[in-house]
Amino acid sequence: MPALAVSGYRVIALDPRGMGDSDHPQVGFDLKTVAAEVHGFIAALGLAKDGRLDVVGHDAGTWLEQNRQRAQRPLSMPVLTIGGQHGVGDLLWKTMTPLATDRHGRVVDGCGHYVLEECPGEFSAALNTFPGHKVPAGLR
Repeated sequence: MPALAVSGYRVIALDPRGMGDSDHPQVGFDLKTVAAEVHGFIAALGLAKDGRLDVVGHDAGTWLEQNRQRAQRPLSMPVLTIGGQHGVGDLLWKTMTPLATDRHGRVVDGCGHYVLEECPGEFSAALNTFPGHKVPAGLR
């Protein structure tokens, strides 16, 4: 994230409730609620008013019941999945198959679960092949 910020990107790190270091509430810990809260945050700050907004998430494809519901109306926006060989492998790709019509993805050889932290060069290379997205030269 610091490297992206230095390269001119506006970087915001969210910890939605029930994920990461936040408390796990009794209610509201479902994909629909979390997505609505993130959408509200984006709208409140006007982050999407100029069009494109890149969103990066971790373990976003693992909510099975919500994914079954999502598959009823697959996403048409480009979706990139990156899995580590020794982590989730191609599970993210398989998970997104019924959920998105414009999928791009890869498995990073020799990498574990945290691809961005463990293999940042390979992560940047994958972003560079993602439609309409180029990583600044200093991050490659």
